[in-house]
Amino acid sequence: MLYVLRTGCQWRFLPSEFPKWQTVYAYFAKWSKPDEHDISVLERALKKSGWRGPRETGAQRHAHTIDCGRAEREEHGHSREQGL
Repeated sequence: MLYVLRTGCQWRFLPSEFPKWQTVYAYFAKWSKPDEHDISVLERALKKSGWRGPRETGAQRHAHTIDCGRAEREEHGHSREQGL
């Protein structure tokens, strides 16, 4: 599960040294269910281990850059329209 979270890999593309993706996903789904305090077993384990969240993948950085550029272009386009 940490491999998927860290790399952004899709479940079906787990490396062959891992169990079948369906098995890994079944554990993920079971451990991700929130308890009566709205906290999952997985969340408790991750917090206890000091895990700080997924790292941003190259594809995510690229998408973020594109989104920021698009927002900037839209902002400048709107400010020009308002100035007319």
